[in-house]
Amino acid sequence: MTVKNIIDYVDKIRPNTFDFETKLRWIGDVEGKLRVEILKEAIDAVTPPFGEDDELLIPYMYADAYAYYIIAMIDFLCGEFEKYYASSKAYNKAMSDYAKFVVRRGGV
Repeated sequence: MTVKNIIDYVDKIRPNTFDFETKLRWIGDVEGKLRVEILKEAIDAVTPPFGEDDELLIPYMYADAYAYYIIAMIDFLCGEFEKYYASSKAYNKAMSDYAKFVVRRGGV
């Protein structure tokens, strides 16, 4: 799954006015957190995705974490705090599910 796939999906299900670069930054936040916190990579070795065709780290079946994070940020910055609560809860669940998957398969 690529950066563009995620951003296109979010824009389709949650129309918004945030630009591509902002959403790319949010995807970078997710990638950085999972690389350091779940995959235990060195923090100084982590670099975010930079282009729309970059492949994302989380496999397709768990990639909804990226979408939920972007949606949560949209909700938060638009002052939609009830929606933010729901979307951030969905993001946390998706990341937890991915972390459990990583553990089940014995790490990276």
